[in-house]
Amino acid sequence: MVSVRRLGGRDRRTGTAGPYRMPRSFTVAIGANGAALGIISLTYPLLLNALDATKLEVVLLFVIDACVVVAANLGGVPEWSSRDRRGALATQVVAAAGLLTAAGSSFLLQLYAGAAMSMGLTVLFPCILGALSTGDVRPSNSYVVSMLRRCFTAGFLTGTAVVGLTGLTGRSDGVRTAVAVAGGLAVVSAVATWFGMTRVKSPATRSGDATADGMPPRRPSSQRVSRGVALGLLAAVILLKAADSLRGVYLPLYAAKSGIPVSVISGLFLVTGVGEILILPFLARLTETAGARTALIGVAGIGAAVFAVIVFGGRSYWTLFGSQALYAVYAAGYQMMGVVVLGEAIGGLLRGAAVYTAVMQCGALTGIFLPLAVPGYSSALFVGALVCCCLAGGALWTARVAASRGYAKAAAGLTVTDG
Repeated sequence: MVSVRRLGGRDRRTGTAGPYRMPRSFTVAIGANGAALGIISLTYPLLLNALDATKLEVVLLFVIDACVVVAANLGGVPEWSSRDRRGALATQVVAAAGLLTAAGSSFLLQLYAGAAMSMGLTVLFPCILGALSTGDVRPSNSYVVSMLRRCFTAGFLTGTAVVGLTGLTGRSDGVRTAVAVAGGLAVVSAVATWFGMTRVKSPATRSGDATADGMPPRRPSSQRVSRGVALGLLAAVILLKAADSLRGVYLPLYAAKSGIPVSVISGLFLVTGVGEILILPFLARLTETAGARTALIGVAGIGAAVFAVIVFGGRSYWTLFGSQALYAVYAAGYQMMGVVVLGEAIGGLLRGAAVYTAVMQCGALTGIFLPLAVPGYSSALFVGALVCCCLAGGALWTARVAASRGYAKAAAGLTVTDG
């Protein structure tokens, strides 16, 4: 598991803040959380397939899950959990119980109930971001999000490996075993978060000190983001998630219907996970240099290229593995930059992460519904993802142009109106 802990403290000669230091418990918590989500991202579609679920029944599972995630994240659960470690513990224990319920499911209603409870896993990321934001010494938004994303992705990679290993055993209950392992990982993340929140406070940064990542302190931006620009950014994030959700749900089904073994299907996600870990530091630097909105436009273009390869490139292993290696840039980029973009637009990393987690469910549902218009499980399933990436790029470009014009008016002394 990748450690994101950095040496901390203050320079004894100058008293200035040193590099950022995050409790190692949070590293374990985010890694275990990512592993659990990595497992269910593959196993829930496979459990639905084992229960002979129709496309509508597949969609219903994710509709229920999305409603739970939106209610939790917009209902203040991340804020409560970031302030009170009992809240963080409770959400992860409920998630663990749900995963064990899903692992033993013998009919769809039981799977639906277990999956809904397991959505408590989605609260942990914004919860830890909120806990870290209470410290006086902290890095820039892109820096802290990229650190947590690297750890999360390493865990996600481990989770997909677990699914692959259970598939190689040849046991008929291998998928259920993997889901039960995810339940144990949820317990690990609960305990680790509990201990991490006892150590989250950092020493106060004196006026004029460097920030926790060694960069000069940032001044609050005086540039206002209009309502129209904010809505455009939200729409772009929803579309990018729609493409990712379509791939996450239907790529395993598309591959399974094509006769590809479970171990190979998990390998597709492993390739993406390794690529994400390697590319995230570069993407963090790019975000700091070019700006999150500009960088996100490029990420949308890469996503469009990936889905074009899947649609028109055939079903060969070379096509599938090559496209998923390139997909790492898209997956890492939109998830890291999306949080930063919304945090800047809405006003705060915790609020941005909570809204991001909630609106992602709108994108998830969009991505799940799109393939219903396509009969069977052909590569045409991914045309919708290609269109979503193109529309997201257009929305981001429009928001960028509108924001630039708004800033120019503000600089000229004019009032920036909503829209």
